[in-house]
Amino acid sequence: MPGEALFVGDTPWDVQAAAGAQVTRVAVLSGGFGKRAPRSAGALEVHTDVGELLARVGSIALADPTHFQPVRG
Repeated sequence: MPGEALFVGDTPWDVQAAAGAQVTRVAVLSGGFGKRAPRSAGALEVHTDVGELLARVGSIALADPTHFQPVRG
């Protein structure tokens, strides 16, 4: 649906930027940080890598539109 987005980042700064834009966000651990850093920055979920995120796509925030926040342009 228009106005919905999910951001995937791999650093706390990515997650903070998405939070500032009021976009729903998840993280992957390819940026050299542990799970705590993106969680503290506001990630809804943290995945080991993109492969895990894709394997779980049906059971994560991507599958639940109530987690999405409107994108303001």
